[in-house]
Amino acid sequence: MKNTLSLILSVLLVVSCLAIGVSAAEETTAEDTTAETTVADTTQEDAGEEIVQSATHITMHPDLLGKNNIIASTNGLKKGNISKTGEWPGLKIEISDPADPFVSLNYTSFTKKIGVDPVAIETAPFIVFKVLTEDIFFDDLEIYYCAGEVIAPTEEARTGSDYAFEGGEGVLYFIYDLTDDASGELHSLRIDPLGADEGVLMYLTEILFFATEDEALAWCDYVEPETEEPTTEEKTEKPTEDEEDDEIVTAAPIVDDGKDEGCGGVMSATLATLALIALGAVCIKKRD
Repeated sequence: MKNTLSLILSVLLVVSCLAIGVSAAEETTAEDTTAETTVADTTQEDAGEEIVQSATHITMHPDLLGKNNIIASTNGLKKGNISKTGEWPGLKIEISDPADPFVSLNYTSFTKKIGVDPVAIETAPFIVFKVLTEDIFFDDLEIYYCAGEVIAPTEEARTGSDYAFEGGEGVLYFIYDLTDDASGELHSLRIDPLGADEGVLMYLTEILFFATEDEALAWCDYVEPETEEPTTEEKTEKPTEDEEDDEIVTAAPIVDDGKDEGCGGVMSATLATLALIALGAVCIKKRD
């Protein structure tokens, strides 16, 4: 009886341990799954809302335009410079007067608001503008740059873009090289959309500063256009069929006629002469 009771207790103890182990495993699995899902969801949500802002990367997000007051002044533009719901996010530039449209950006104010030091142009002289528009134009986006001792727009601190090209799906990139033109900390930028007609609408979405031209072009995914080199056949001019026929027709008879006159003609003349001499000799004999 005691042995039977001990056996029953042992079996119950083993079953209880197994049940506790399974329950603990299920709880751990559930907790791990919940943690991974939460982290994944949080990461995805953060990535969707993340706005990159630094001294060398300005994202023209509506929050920035509304709170940090980066827009200093405008001219020749329609009111409502901040993108609204349903529009592309960015600085809205809609031309109302094409005679002298521009928008000035207070870079110093921007860097103070986000708590960073302004970029020194000599360390990052290549500026990239990313623009979204359905009204594509390539005249230029000229800029006035104020840096170092230059504190107001002047003709000496004015330049056009070195590159202006499409990035696909309504994206335009403008790249400016200030390597030999400016130095010191940047204060402000003035954008003049030259060549844009009345009603042209564009959104400036990002402004970036790079140390080298290669870095600027790489960020824009710029691909150097291929130049078509002439093929070997195009480089070597071949005579046409007519020209080849003309050469054959004019050259061959000259060679053949030369041979006939040089050999056959002389032989015929010699034989004829000998025949006449022989005939004369026969005639002389007959007379004798």
